[in-house]
Amino acid sequence: MARRSQARAQTDPDAWKPPPHGNAEVHRLIMEEWKRMTPAEALESLVQAGICTPDGELTAPYRDEPEPRDARGKRNMTPPPASTKRVKARRGSRA
Repeated sequence: MARRSQARAQTDPDAWKPPPHGNAEVHRLIMEEWKRMTPAEALESLVQAGICTPDGELTAPYRDEPEPRDARGKRNMTPPPASTKRVKARRGSRA
């Protein structure tokens, strides 16, 4: 029975809905405003929030791979290590 309900939840979009949150009305109004924005207005909003740069790139905190930092929080400017790919030794060679 549990498997059947799990399968239904995966195929039926109305099977599960998240509970409403306390700011549902505010969220709805903001989303309506967001949908009315032009792409330029949306980018400007993201720039003001610190999410994007003016050229449309994500800022460091929002990237998948944030800039490396050392223990003091400073940016680590050392280059990445050379490839660590192992080279298979040839038969008969000394390794």
